Amino acid sequence: MSASASTSTPAPAPDTPQSLLKDSMREIFLWRRKKLSFSVLAISTVMWVLLEIYQYTFVTVASWVAILTVASLFVWAHLAPLLGRDVPSCSGLEVSEQSAVEIADAVQSWVEDSVRYLFHVAVERNWLVVAQIITALLILSFIGSCFDFLTLLYIGILMGFTLPVLYFKYQDRIQACVERVKMCGRKSSERVKMDGRKLSERVKMDGRKLSEMVDEKILRKIKKKVSKEKKTE
Repeated sequence: MSASASTSTPAPAPDTPQSLLKDSMREIFLWRRKKLSFSVLAISTVMWVLLEIYQYTFVTVASWVAILTVASLFVWAHLAPLLGRDVPSCSGLEVSEQSAVEIADAVQSWVEDSVRYLFHVAVERNWLVVAQIITALLILSFIGSCFDFLTLLYIGILMGFTLPVLYFKYQDRIQACVERVKMCGRKSSERVKMDGRKLSERVKMDGRKLSEMVDEKILRKIKKKVSKEKKTE
């Protein structure tokens, strides 16, 4: 047997529930599954309009959806034999135990990773990272005080459906703009440093001139007066 035949190819790593959830979310937010993406965006928009603008409660909207679903299924179940179609069944609407466990594991791993990251940052005692996180949380709390949770969630959904697509579509232009902003920031920081150095030098020169002037006009006169008084004594 040859060496190539004896060596076994490594089996591909199994997909974890977290990776599967990330892949499905990526496909939805990048509009790779257009029907599902449009459905999620349309349902989110309708729910936000009904709950936020028309001030309906969630129980009322859920009851309306249930009534519409039951009425539609009732009508379709009675019209399907007349049209020669199959009666709808709920066999394909079952949620398997494996799917529920995978979703629960993905949510649990996400929560655990977030908590571990917060503890890791706090224990490492990196003041810069801690200050950045506290600043980001303060900004988030301020934004949350300006909007309610439903509006903030809807804004996040809209940004999730628009920003990634725009980034992947205009990635080169965005990176060029980011590089320009970085270059401008570096130039401005260098100018600020140069201006600070010039200002410090001017302050030092003015301080020296002021001390020399005080020495010449005040201290020397006081010394002369003190020396004359000592001579007269």
